[in-house]
Amino acid sequence: MAQEKIRKGFFFYFGMFVLLLITVFFICLVVMMFNPGQTVLWMQYFTGDGQNVYITSTNAKDKEDISINWANVTDLEIRCSYADVKIDRNKNSKLTKDGLYINNSSKGFCGAAGAVPYEYKVYYEGPKLIVEVKESQGFLFFSKDVQITLHASTERSMNFDNLNLTVKTTEGDVEVGGTTVGETDNVKLASLNVETTTGDIAFTDKFDFSSLNSDKALSLKTTDGDILSTKKVLYTNSKGATQEANGMVLGCDAKFVVDGKGKVNVNVLRVSGNLELTCARGVLDIDYISAAKTSVACIEGNHMFGEVYGDLSYTNSADTILAPNIIVDYLKGDFILSTDGNAQAEPDIDIKKIDGAVSVISDKGEIDIKQASGAIDIDGKNMKINLIFAENFGDVINIVNEGGKVELGFIGTVPNGAKVKTTGGDVILNFTDTARFKVVPVKNDGSSEALSKDNISVNIGSQKFYNQTDADITIDGGSDVVNVITNAKLWLNLVAKATLTA
Repeated sequence: MAQEKIRKGFFFYFGMFVLLLITVFFICLVVMMFNPGQTVLWMQYFTGDGQNVYITSTNAKDKEDISINWANVTDLEIRCSYADVKIDRNKNSKLTKDGLYINNSSKGFCGAAGAVPYEYKVYYEGPKLIVEVKESQGFLFFSKDVQITLHASTERSMNFDNLNLTVKTTEGDVEVGGTTVGETDNVKLASLNVETTTGDIAFTDKFDFSSLNSDKALSLKTTDGDILSTKKVLYTNSKGATQEANGMVLGCDAKFVVDGKGKVNVNVLRVSGNLELTCARGVLDIDYISAAKTSVACIEGNHMFGEVYGDLSYTNSADTILAPNIIVDYLKGDFILSTDGNAQAEPDIDIKKIDGAVSVISDKGEIDIKQASGAIDIDGKNMKINLIFAENFGDVINIVNEGGKVELGFIGTVPNGAKVKTTGGDVILNFTDTARFKVVPVKNDGSSEALSKDNISVNIGSQKFYNQTDADITIDGGSDVVNVITNAKLWLNLVAKATLTA
């Protein structure tokens, strides 16, 4: 009994002690909140109190302050950490002048030893005006809110169509165009360069993309954020129908980079120049692309394209490519990919329809084309190759693959001079009842010796005439030659057209 009473007494007083510590801690927090910047228990409380500053001049310590006329600023760079950056043109009773505003509404707690006070600097580097914002850093935020706004009023004529804008941030989002509610107008810029780590880059319906007027006028980079647009644009799809969707129409070159797990999520990209896409391990999700040339640099990631007009090239990925998943619904242009001898690379290529040439060099991976209309040149070692050719196909076919299976389907005619060369991979030729051709199969040992009949399987039933000799196999008296060079097995299969067009 005595021990039990001692135990209860101990826990009672220990609980009172803990409660006292918690009470003292909360009292200290209250004291800090009423005395921002003062150190209590090795901590400080910081608050911006909604401070709104309009930038009127530089404030470099070692130089004389220079008054800023925003109508004459042609190059501006904004550097910050978690501040959100917005560019807009509207009627705002709180933003009565044209130019740059900084609003600090952040608040929270930080360690006193590593406290980083909020401050901003404005200075010139050559002709470029630099606005550098250093936000408060802490271990506990009640509000992580710093807003940098480049604003022009609809009550005056000023816009930013002569401004080359660069934004470099870490966590902050960048919104170009601003709100579409109330009295608003389109924002214009001469060029835009944005770099952020986890932040999103978004364009609203109130940004005028046609104002971008120089080479590389649009360059966007985010590591783990999204690149998106809510601006409505028109485009004509492959069926000739005019549609409207969120997107961008650009009269210049453009570059989009998602270095980590970021995403380019734009329905329509119409680019009069060249389009550069970089996707390390993120997502490219674009329904419609029209560009002189679309170049992709990648490591992995999911690359999902709807309709692409212009060449689609992965030559920029030759030194880095590993295992991207590439899906294209329709490509009107050439498809080019090379892994530059990287034995670890395994691209997965799925193209439903292409009106253009295909050039692929890869040791491993897979290529699947449902309807090919242009020249085919594939050099692989252990690739899985599955190609179906359009009904009127008449171009070059040159396929070299060592160990992987090669399966070709011909909806209509089989072109003269087609060549398939493998070492240990089977060759499968599927064709319909309209095909007339001759297969010349030889061993892949440099001897030009005919492939053994034991390695040849002809499956056409009684629906089509064929003649098999030691040297060749003639289908329906055809003379157009398909050269098959292999040490594996050759399959010739007559199939229904529906199986190749499904």
